[in-house]
Amino acid sequence: MVSFMRLLKISGIVIGGLLGIFIIGEWFLPSTTEIERSISINARPSVIFHEVNNP
Repeated sequence: MVSFMRLLKISGIVIGGLLGIFIIGEWFLPSTTEIERSISINARPSVIFHEVNNP
């Protein structure tokens, strides 16, 4: 039977390790992300310009 203090020590090591992995992994991820969307419209540019430029 595992004593309470040993169980507490093991769970603390596991939680600390996961927290450490999370913090170290955060340094390798980019700080910003960019999202782009595009569509193809089959129409003349003059028609599309008036729709997009409408305030």
